[in-house]
Amino acid sequence: MSTGEPITIRVIKPGWCTTVQDLGRHGYQHYGVSVSGSMDRLALVIANRLVNNHDTAAGLEITLVGPELLFEQPAVIAITGADLSPAIDGRAVPLWTTVAIEAGSRLTFGRRQTGARSYLAVEGGFDIPLLWGSRSTHIATSIGGLNGRALMVSDTLRAVFSSTRSKRPCIGTSLADDVRPRYVDSPMLRVIAGPQHIGDDALAALRDSDRQIRQRS
Repeated sequence: MSTGEPITIRVIKPGWCTTVQDLGRHGYQHYGVSVSGSMDRLALVIANRLVNNHDTAAGLEITLVGPELLFEQPAVIAITGADLSPAIDGRAVPLWTTVAIEAGSRLTFGRRQTGARSYLAVEGGFDIPLLWGSRSTHIATSIGGLNGRALMVSDTLRAVFSSTRSKRPCIGTSLADDVRPRYVDSPMLRVIAGPQHIGDDALAALRDSDRQIRQRS
């Protein structure tokens, strides 16, 4: 990563499952290495573009219950994906928007409104070592990201942006509302027939019965 002004972010609360993710670790599946990467690639790419990062820069994937993060230096951030009620020092943060955060400020997340996974990008990207071409965390095998695991209390994250960059993010830049992804609690799921035919009765039960996914307490 290019040298420049460092940004240090302290983890006060880690959230339910907050991990470092990028677009994945491709080309190693024949060695048994999972692609991993973000669940919502579009949301992460847009977050990175809002802060003028490369599409492949690492961000935080925040699942259902978000963290509390203390920014020790000023930074430029963007939050996309699910609406987990983000706030800076108690003030609501607009989603899909380039936002400045001051030194000493705390980014928190509250009640889930829509969706399941939110994405935080910081200008410069998170300074995490590359492993097989990716910074993504794969928890099952404890590789990548921050020591191969979700964030924990007292962890430290760093981002570095080059002081010589010719183009800085424009605060207030926002993705137009009519092109933002919509996250709903009852999405339509498509079923595609595969080589293992499960029978008409089983297919009808899958298609016509109600299903509900619950978060374990």
